[in-house]
Amino acid sequence: MNLKYCCRKLLLFTFLFLYSSILFAQTIVSGTVTDAATKKTLPFVAISFTGTTIGVNTDAQGQYTISSNEPARQLKASFLGYKNALISIVPGKTQVFNIKLVPIATQLNEVVVKSGKKPKYRNKDNPAVELIRKVIENKEKNRPENYAYVEYKEYDKMQFSLLNVSNTLSDKKIFRQYKFMLDNRDSTTVPGKSLLPFFLDEKGIPILLSQRA
Repeated sequence: MNLKYCCRKLLLFTFLFLYSSILFAQTIVSGTVTDAATKKTLPFVAISFTGTTIGVNTDAQGQYTISSNEPARQLKASFLGYKNALISIVPGKTQVFNIKLVPIATQLNEVVVKSGKKPKYRNKDNPAVELIRKVIENKEKNRPENYAYVEYKEYDKMQFSLLNVSNTLSDKKIFRQYKFMLDNRDSTTVPGKSLLPFFLDEKGIPILLSQRA
């Protein structure tokens, strides 16, 4: 009985010793990240222990708290548009580090925009300009009323056809009375195709003559 009691005490003591050792070895770092130039806090800055996968982001007020049971010795802060900051820390202790990030200065090369001298437009040797001049010069000669007559003719045709209708279709009872239509196939308009017209609309305007007195 005493042996069991001693074993339990020993196990409890060992557990408490290991637990306290873990707590003692834990590294906790907190602080605030600001812009070194404007002194404004920076939210969403990435904070991590170098050499580990442990990391956090600063909150909306630029504050952070990061902890690890591993013996980390360096803290890294990185943010887009700023130089990375590396902070040496003491492992196994709770400490505070306020980090100031330095902006990356980006200098753009000077660009000079100059307006080039626009060349003067010249009509000389321009065939389009010469053609328009000739049209204007002969405008009176080219009027329709200056000719002996004016002739105009227009013809419109619209047709809808069925393509490659089977020859056996006319043998069916429902189409027997329309056999004359099925026999009126057109094989010349589109070579190699048989067209069966089912709608045709034609419109023509006769020749108009205007005699000059």
